[in-house]
Order: sequence, then structure tokens, then C-alpha cells
Amino acid sequence: MYYNIGDIFYIDSEYAKRAQWCNQNDCLIAEIESDEKGRRFQIQTRKELTQEQICQKRICELQHRLIELNQDIAQDLVGEVVPDFDKRKKEFIALHNELRVLLGKTPREIKQ
Repeated sequence: MYYNIGDIFYIDSEYAKRAQWCNQNDCLIAEIESDEKGRRFQIQTRKELTQEQICQKRICELQHRLIELNQDIAQDLVGEVVPDFDKRKKEFIALHNELRVLLGKTPREIKQ
């Protein structure tokens, strides 16, 4: 499941899933003002991230995905069939160039 910052909810069967999502996404569950239905909770950010922290988080996300795509490329090189290989190759190029820019490097040209 995917939840959003700002979601308001009551205690229900998904509370544990929401808590797990919050832990994975640097969020917390805060109790807010109750209403006629009972206690209410809201998903909130733990803190405002600095621009550098946002950049570092994106770099980690890119590196993680690039590792997965790198494995697909290696598998193709040794002759294995990789589904949607051209799509994955294009994704690798786009993400790799985004990473280069975030690291202060120049994006690379694409071979024709």
C-alpha cells in the first residue's frame, strides 16, 4: 500500500501497515484532534528536509535503481533474454544522466 503525508485516519486494520510505510519514508503518525467518530491520526513528516538531504535521497534512489538495471544489462550481454530490454536500457541512460548532473558532472551523449 501507498499512503500520503497528510492522510487522516482512525485506528483500523491498516494501522501497522501505515506505521511501516512511515518508518520507510521518514514520516510519523501523530494523534490529532478527535471527532465524533473517535481518535484521529495523521501521517506527518518527521522534519523538513534540506535541499542537500533531498538531493542525497534522490542520489540513493537512483543508485539503487541503476544497480538493478545494470544487472539486466549484464544478463543481456551474456545472452540471457531480458524482457523489455530496450525500455530498460533507455531508463538506465536517463537515470544515469540524472545522477551525473546531481553529482556535478556533465550528462553523457547517447550513441546512435
